[in-house]
Amino acid sequence: MSTPTKTRRVWSNRLAKLAAAQQAAQEDVLVGIFLARQDGVPQQVIADALPGVSASGVAAKTRKGEEIMRRRKGAISP
Repeated sequence: MSTPTKTRRVWSNRLAKLAAAQQAAQEDVLVGIFLARQDGVPQQVIADALPGVSASGVAAKTRKGEEIMRRRKGAISP
């Protein structure tokens, strides 16, 4: 049995919205890491607070967060 077109369209739209929200949330975490580092929070504290993040990976995430923040403020183009 095939799925009706309307059902496929509805779910396609819902899943696209969820994927966009997930991307925004991931970017928000990177910006949060950048802001935490700006406030002097040690890399280990950040790593302990976020699952799957190591202290050695915080520096790269900090740079990405800074880039995202600048892009959002319009300082640089995407």
